[in-house]
Amino acid sequence: MMTDQDSTNEVEDIRRATLNLLADLEEERTALALSMAKNEALLESLGDGILATDKNGVIISVNQAAEKLLNGSQKDFLGKKLSDVLHIYDDKGVLIPQEKHPFQKAFVSGKKVVETFIYERKDGTKFPAAITMTPVIFNGKTVGVIEVFRDVTKELELDKAKDEFISLASHQLKSPITGILWNLELLLEKKSGLKNDQVGVLELIQNSVKGMLNLVAGFLDATKIEAAGFVVERGKVDLAQICDSVIGELAGQISDKKIDIIKDYGKDIPLLDIGIKTGRVIFQNLISNAVKYTQEKGTVEVKIEKSKEGAKISVKDNGYGIPESAKKQIFTKLYRADNVRVKEPLGTGLGLYLVKKLVDNLGGKVWFESKLGVGSTFYVSLK
Repeated sequence: MMTDQDSTNEVEDIRRATLNLLADLEEERTALALSMAKNEALLESLGDGILATDKNGVIISVNQAAEKLLNGSQKDFLGKKLSDVLHIYDDKGVLIPQEKHPFQKAFVSGKKVVETFIYERKDGTKFPAAITMTPVIFNGKTVGVIEVFRDVTKELELDKAKDEFISLASHQLKSPITGILWNLELLLEKKSGLKNDQVGVLELIQNSVKGMLNLVAGFLDATKIEAAGFVVERGKVDLAQICDSVIGELAGQISDKKIDIIKDYGKDIPLLDIGIKTGRVIFQNLISNAVKYTQEKGTVEVKIEKSKEGAKISVKDNGYGIPESAKKQIFTKLYRADNVRVKEPLGTGLGLYLVKKLVDNLGGKVWFESKLGVGSTFYVSLK
C-alpha cells in the first residue's frame, strides 16, 4: 500500500522530470532559433537570388538579393505562385508556358535543372539569368523546390565582345595564311634546287601553317554558329558517303600513324535532311579527333546504324581516354583535357564544341563514353 511519503516522492519525481523536459525543449528551441538565424543570415549574405517554394509552387521564402534582382519586395512574392509572379522567356523572347517552367521540370523529374532564361522584373524590364532549380525531397517525395539565380548580363556582353574580336581577327588572318600555304605547296611541288633537309623544314612549316588555318577556320565556324550565321544548306544526304569522303581526306594522317580504320555501316540507313556541309563538319571533327588521339598502330572504328529517330553514329578509338575531371567540360569551347594538351599540343579545343552546337541545332543528341588509358567512343543521334 502506497504511503503519503511515497505519493509525495512520486509527485516530486514527476515534477523534476517535467522541469528537465521543459529545460531540454527550451534548449532545443533556442538551438533551432539560432540555427534558423544563421541560415537566414547566410541566405541574405549571398549575392545570388534565392526563392523557395512548397510542393504547389507557392513561394515561401525569398532573400534580399532576389528582391533586388527582380525589383520587388517580399510582399510581391511570398504566398504567391512562382509561375504567376515570375515571368520567364526563352532566348527568342517567347514566354515559357507553365507546363515547361523550370520549376515544373525540377518538381516532376526530381532532378536539378540548370538553364539560362530571360527574366522579367516587376517594372517590366528584362535580364538574362542563369538559374538552378533544385527539388527538395523528403521521404522519397518532392515537397518543394529551391531556385538560385543570378544576372549574367555582363558575362554575355563579355562573351559577345570576345567572339566579335575572334571573328574579326580570324577573317583578317585567313587570307595571308592561305597565301603562305599556297606558296609553300608550290615550292614543295617543284623542289628545284632544294636539299632533302630543306624540304623537310618546308614540310614542317607547311604542317604548322595547316594547323593555324584549321584553328582560324574553327574560330570562324564557331562564331558563325553562335551568331546564327552558319548557313545550313538542308538536303538529304547519305551518311556513309560523307564518312567515306572524310576518311579519304584524312588518309595521310591515318597512314602516317598506321591506324586501322574499321567501318561498320548498317543496312537501310535513311537519308537525313542535314545537308552535306553540316554532315562533313560532324564526321570530320569526330574522326580527326579519334585519329589524332589514337597512338600509332591503334584502331578507330566508325559505325553508322539505323535508329528509331533516324540514324546513330559512333566513333570509337583506343587512344588516351578522357580523365573523370574533364568529362563535364569536354564540349566546352576551347577546352582540352590536360592529358592530351601535352601529348598533342596542336589541337584547337573547338571540334567537339562545333559538333555539339550543330547536333543540338538539328534536334539531335551527342554523348560519349570514355575510360582513361583505354579510349573513347562518341555517339551522335540524328533525326
